[in-house]
Amino acid sequence: MRANASPPAPCPLATRSSFAASRVALLAALVVTFACVDVEPPIGQFVCAAPDECPNEWVCGADSRCYPSPLACYPHAQIGCSPGQGCYTTSSGPVCATAGPLPEYTHACDNANDTLRCGAGTTCVSFAEGTDDNVCLRYCRSDLDCGTAQCAVSLIVSEEAARLLGDEIRVCAFCSNTCRFAGDGECDDGREGAQTSLCAFGTDCADCGFGT
Repeated sequence: MRANASPPAPCPLATRSSFAASRVALLAALVVTFACVDVEPPIGQFVCAAPDECPNEWVCGADSRCYPSPLACYPHAQIGCSPGQGCYTTSSGPVCATAGPLPEYTHACDNANDTLRCGAGTTCVSFAEGTDDNVCLRYCRSDLDCGTAQCAVSLIVSEEAARLLGDEIRVCAFCSNTCRFAGDGECDDGREGAQTSLCAFGTDCADCGFGT
């Protein structure tokens, strides 16, 4: 537990992800294992109840998943931080920091700013480098974590974060209809393929679909 960890770094970038692709990758790993090559499972993806259920020298984390080493905190399960803190992913791995006040789907977030930080269980994500229209999205492992949305957005993480948490850190695709033109038959939130950019990115779900 790191009760006094430094604030998270600025918003990570996101990229389109396919859940089916993850399954294919896992199947490929099993095929390689069958061919007598020692292959470790995806980090943080295998469920465990005790260390002996994880690969050799790996640990069973506080979130009941297998990791190469213990983590300071566990962002998907929000375990390991003091009350009032959230577990956030950074370039150096997961850290505890004061939970921000912003709820899921809030735009113009900034992880490095206490007053603009996303709440516990969510993180500030940018869909384009250099954009100011960042949004708070929820960590997820499957669609079951996302309600009516999809667990379909993968974060681009550093090598160090991937070494600790794995490189398949996902968040729920965001979807709202707060755009005043939502439901008019045209995609108006400026995403790729949109007819107009009259509204903020991801706010015209009725016409544009999920914000991935």
